[in-house]
Amino acid sequence: MPNGDYMEPSNEEKRRNRVCNHIVFLAEATGKYCPKWATQGSRSIYGYGSDLIIATAKLARMCKAADETIIYNARDSRARDLAGWWEAHQGAKAREAERAVREARQRLVRGAADAMENLLDHEIVSFIALAERTVASRLAATRKRTGEDDD
Repeated sequence: MPNGDYMEPSNEEKRRNRVCNHIVFLAEATGKYCPKWATQGSRSIYGYGSDLIIATAKLARMCKAADETIIYNARDSRARDLAGWWEAHQGAKAREAERAVREARQRLVRGAADAMENLLDHEIVSFIALAERTVASRLAATRKRTGEDDD
């Protein structure tokens, strides 16, 4: 009696194998060197001989350097699969960059809030007055530029 999915590759092993297959395909299509570990990883359903992070970085560099006609060749199923992987990878990188920007903004706001907590009352009043003068000055400049009269 079979023992369920005991011998089935894990999701990481499947991803390793897929990335290695893409590296081998792209190396063949571009005539570039293919690392031995990628060849070994592509031949094993478990992706043995490869590290997912290193393989992903290698494949991303290869995709950036490759001619898009190789990656987006609609007549080749391996190219179509690679194109899907490449677009998903780029989307993940963009989401990661957006998250990093959001976190940096949050740290900046928290830092400003912490700084405001340490101000004395007369410093806060001065800061508010400065902000009001700046807003009024910008509003006047905008009205002057657009030709609106200050009522």
